[in-house]
Amino acid sequence: MPMKLYAHPDNYKTKKALICAKYAGLEIETPNGGAADQTGRVPVLETEQGCIFSSAAIARYISRINRCTALYGQNLLEGGMIDSWVEFCTHELEVPLCAWVLPVQGVFPEVPEATKCAKEDVKSAMTVLNNHLLANTYMVGHSITLADVSLFCALLDGMSLVLDDAFRKPFGNVMRWFTLCLAQPEFKAVVGDVKLCGGGAAGAAKADKKEAKPTTQEEKLKQEDKPKTVKPKSEPKPKGEAKQDKKEKEQDETKKDEKPAVDPVKKKKAVIKEGGKRGVEIEGAADMGGLQFFCTSVDEPEGDIELLLESVKAMNEKSDPTEEERKGGSGHVGKMVFSAGVEQLAIVAYVAEEKQAECSCEEWLEKVLSLFGGPEGDIELLLESVKAMNEKSDPTEEERKGGSGHVGKMVFSAGIDQLAIVAYVAEEKQAECSCQEWLEKVLSLFGGKLVSSSKDYCQGVIATDSDKNIFPLKIREALILEANNFLRKKGLFP
Repeated sequence: MPMKLYAHPDNYKTKKALICAKYAGLEIETPNGGAADQTGRVPVLETEQGCIFSSAAIARYISRINRCTALYGQNLLEGGMIDSWVEFCTHELEVPLCAWVLPVQGVFPEVPEATKCAKEDVKSAMTVLNNHLLANTYMVGHSITLADVSLFCALLDGMSLVLDDAFRKPFGNVMRWFTLCLAQPEFKAVVGDVKLCGGGAAGAAKADKKEAKPTTQEEKLKQEDKPKTVKPKSEPKPKGEAKQDKKEKEQDETKKDEKPAVDPVKKKKAVIKEGGKRGVEIEGAADMGGLQFFCTSVDEPEGDIELLLESVKAMNEKSDPTEEERKGGSGHVGKMVFSAGVEQLAIVAYVAEEKQAECSCEEWLEKVLSLFGGPEGDIELLLESVKAMNEKSDPTEEERKGGSGHVGKMVFSAGIDQLAIVAYVAEEKQAECSCQEWLEKVLSLFGGKLVSSSKDYCQGVIATDSDKNIFPLKIREALILEANNFLRKKGLFP
């Protein structure tokens, strides 16, 4: 028997519950006329065991039903992080966004002072999201969670009504993530196509400044009778002066574009502060879940390896329990910490002394670094790599290789200029899955190109496009998810 959700169908909070239900594989009915005067309070989810009210409670309940979807995270830590982002969404994003959007929807009259404050608060919240999504494909972990669903739905009305091109422009990471969510079948089934807000009020403001054209014949005559003022022509400057002025203007523009120098002392303090706080979080997670090793990322070092080392040292500092704001305390936990910059990704690995017999710090780091020492986006080399995977394995060899020719696979390799993809379908599975169709479905997500096609091997590439925020490392996980979804629909993937 399907559950019943009594809620306003067009409300973004209703969509949040319905998207979670799609992921959980639940059948939920939304009866017509589910308004507050009929139900007493909305939204309300009616189940066989009883009723649940409040959109947040309903979304959490649905997210926890099917653990395989991992909508509420893979472990306790991820569950806590999801809760953090859901609360951030409610208090830091939804409140100001509603103050901005609801007057546009005609729910209540606009208060200009409140709208002005709301715009600034929304900008601050979007900046937080944009910084987080710089190094993360999803809000938490490596797949869609309740955090993504909540934030996406909260932004839905804003993206359609008030967040115009100019407002969205600085938040490229948020827009990449928003587009990625929208491309998922579960989101698409509930929200459909989303038309983003255009130029907004900027065009209207320009129109107001233009002088109104005379409409009647009498007004036209009055306009003609007005004396016309002619601006005196300015005398042309000598060539030497004109060149000097142009040079000075160019220098001024260059100075404007230059970013102010970062104070290294302040930067180091910020790095250590972030590291100390993260150390306390890691210590808490280790105590709660019995963790001995942990992987995480930090923002402040911005890819600087020396600063990242300082950050890790701050995490490992002995914690003083008497301090009002505790720092460090995770020196007993092995960790690998990542920091993304414009030019590089910095990585620091740390293994506590008592664990060094079980885990070599150097070996651990080299294994991770080797992940990107392969084809690096070269489509021909990637094809050779996949063929090596499919080679018949010799069980007598000391180091076995290949042996997976019976398993269909899609393999990705990220380079600077492009993401290379090779799809392979074994002969006995080609009746159930077309290799070309599978690859084309994945390539279509970011406008990729099919390079070559056959029944068993197909090759494709997606070019880097900084204007559209398409970077191989950022889009790779989304494409893997899309490839798996394609197989799920055909019953070929759990």
